[in-house]
Amino acid sequence: PLNDRAVEVLGEIPKSNKSDYIFASPVNDGAPIKEIKAAFQKALKDAGIKNFRFHDLRHTFASHYQMATNDQTGLSELLGHKTTAMTRRYTHLSLKHKKDGVDALCERLYKTATKLPQANPNKKEAEA
Repeated sequence: PLNDRAVEVLGEIPKSNKSDYIFASPVNDGAPIKEIKAAFQKALKDAGIKNFRFHDLRHTFASHYQMATNDQTGLSELLGHKTTAMTRRYTHLSLKHKKDGVDALCERLYKTATKLPQANPNKKEAEA
């Protein structure tokens, strides 16, 4: 599914008089564009991006979705995977995301530890 912002951006693309397609060929009477390899390679070159494949966008989506939602089941459905094991191969959590998780765990453990009753070291001395 597309989010509202994506639909809005796609709606802002001027349509050709020859076609109802959003991505229509300007040289082929408004026929749908079916091949984007050359345009994608040009965009990568113009942006100075090297060693990147179109399929890498799928990994990027999976990683960001997982970090934003922590919804492995939903991500598996969106990617069309039958198993969450396959989905895990697509998610690459950022170092910051992992560090934030460890920091959150540390904070939770610290709060739990400080709520525990504290032993009174003077109690043993007073009983002796």
